[in-house]
Amino acid sequence: MKGHIRAASKGKFRIFIHVGGGKYQTQLFEGKRRDAERKCASLVHAQTQGTLVEPTRITVGEYLDKWLAGHDASRRTLERYGELIEGHLKPAFGTVPLLKLHPLQIQTYYQNAARRDGKGKLAKRTVIHIHRILREALREALRLGVLAQNPTDRVKPPRPERVEMKALDRRELNTLFKGFEGHRLYAPVVVAGTTGLRRGELLALRWSDLNLDTATLTVARSLEETKSGLAFKPPKTKSSERTIDLLSLTVEALRKHEVEQKKARLATGSVWTDNGLVFPALDGSLWKPSNFSLSWIDRVRRIGFTGLRFHDLRHTHASQWLRDGENPTVVSKRLGHSSVATTMNIYSHVLPGDEKQAARRHDAKLRAAGDHA
Repeated sequence: MKGHIRAASKGKFRIFIHVGGGKYQTQLFEGKRRDAERKCASLVHAQTQGTLVEPTRITVGEYLDKWLAGHDASRRTLERYGELIEGHLKPAFGTVPLLKLHPLQIQTYYQNAARRDGKGKLAKRTVIHIHRILREALREALRLGVLAQNPTDRVKPPRPERVEMKALDRRELNTLFKGFEGHRLYAPVVVAGTTGLRRGELLALRWSDLNLDTATLTVARSLEETKSGLAFKPPKTKSSERTIDLLSLTVEALRKHEVEQKKARLATGSVWTDNGLVFPALDGSLWKPSNFSLSWIDRVRRIGFTGLRFHDLRHTHASQWLRDGENPTVVSKRLGHSSVATTMNIYSHVLPGDEKQAARRHDAKLRAAGDHA
């Protein structure tokens, strides 16, 4: 027998899986006996197929390597995960046997995590990101039966520091647009400021995604920059695949941009790389997001908007629409959020008067009801 179960207490069973050398891996299961037997059988199958590793022989570092190699994510995400695993998780826990990783070790590390260059502690957001990676990896170990419990479940990561979003009012936004007139970033800035598109979505936009006659734009992909180069990928979430209605101001900017791009293409001649992109590099090739951002930073500094991030145009668009009383569902779909709850969680602060007005309305109604009692 390579696996069996024993009753531990009412509604709980201990699953034993033989992993060789007279050793057993155990896991506590809550539920009915027949479900515990099915779980035991699946773990035995995993052990037979070689996906259940000998828990006493694998270190945290070795496990994280295996987990990352089989993880399904975008190249940029895998790159970032790899950087944090190699730069922080492995130095901290790499040689620790996976089964001996203790919550206290993790908690102590979170409290004292230092930058790799020795210049102070890690930013709280970086520690939170490290925690998410470790927790996700160990959840998979728990699912596979390698661990009986996830030690990160008993650890408290630091609270994130609130990042102050900048949202321009309409006068400021118009001033920004005027500051970009005549600059090659004018059209992309107008599009971002009036649609809320993310940078990657903007740079992946093709003319075939636009219908200027019906004033619509479809988000079908995003441009990703990694160490291995540039590549298109699906939008951030399924909800990010969306069609957006354009303002007449946006359509006007895009029509002018189309004319200017055709002129540039003729002037460039055979050097032009035709990717059908709305916002390509000067030769028609993919515009590196990092280079795009450098151009943005340089220009906003020159026109007096130092410190304004390109992503703040997205916040500006959402904030303006919500302040105007637009339905949050409409704004959420326009931004490509996975739910309205996400939108309201991010932007609820832009509606400071709503609760006060609601209180006044309900107070008036309650008093009116009392007068008629």
